[in-house]
Amino acid sequence: FWLSRPGRFAEHRTATGETRQLLLADSSRVDLAAGSALSTAFDPMRRALSLHVGEAFFQVAADPARPFVVTAGHGQVTALGTAFNIRLTTRGANVTVTEHAVLARSGSGEARINAGQRLSYDAAGLHGTEPADVESATAWRRGVLVFEAAPLGEVMDVLARNAGWRVMISEAARRVPVTAIFNLAQLDQAPEILARTLPVRVTRAPGGIVILHAS
Repeated sequence: FWLSRPGRFAEHRTATGETRQLLLADSSRVDLAAGSALSTAFDPMRRALSLHVGEAFFQVAADPARPFVVTAGHGQVTALGTAFNIRLTTRGANVTVTEHAVLARSGSGEARINAGQRLSYDAAGLHGTEPADVESATAWRRGVLVFEAAPLGEVMDVLARNAGWRVMISEAARRVPVTAIFNLAQLDQAPEILARTLPVRVTRAPGGIVILHAS
C-alpha cells in the first residue's frame, strides 16, 4: 500500500492539514495544499513538474526559452506567463487561471484557458472552458474551502486531505452536488453538517473512517 501511494517519493509533500509555500529554482512560486505531492525536473530546455496528488497554485516566473509544464492526472498544463490553480480529483483535474493564460492538453485535445476561466479534464479528455470564480477556487490559500455545485465525492476528497479522515462513499452519494463554505480550522463536524442539508447519511467508524450513503 505505502509503495503505491501517489507521490510517495515526490520531493515536495505536505501532510494532512499542512500547506506549504515553495520557491522553485527558477524563482517560480508554488502554494501546495494539504495532502499534496509535487515533483520537479528542470533542465536547460524545459521546466517539468508533476502534481501527483492534491492541489497547488502556481505563480510562474517568465522564461520563454524553457516551457513550464505541469503534468497532473490525465493531462498537462503549460503556462503562458501566468498564475493558475490545479486541483486533482478522483476522476481527473480542475484548472482555474487567475492571470494571463495556460494551454491544457488531455488525450488528443488541446484548449487555451484564459484568466477568469476554468476547465476540467479526465480520462475521456477535455471538457469545455467556462467562467470561474477565481476567489473561490483559490480560497484554500486563505484558510477557507469554497464549493459551488461540486460533486460530494470531490468535496469529501478535499475535506479528507485537510482533516485526515478515510472516506468511504457510495456511488450515488458521490454524485450529489454540494454548495458550501468551510473554515479549514473547523472541519471536525463537516460531514454531519453536510448530512443535515443533503440527501445523505453519515456514519463514523473507528480509525477516522467516515462512511456516506445516499438516503
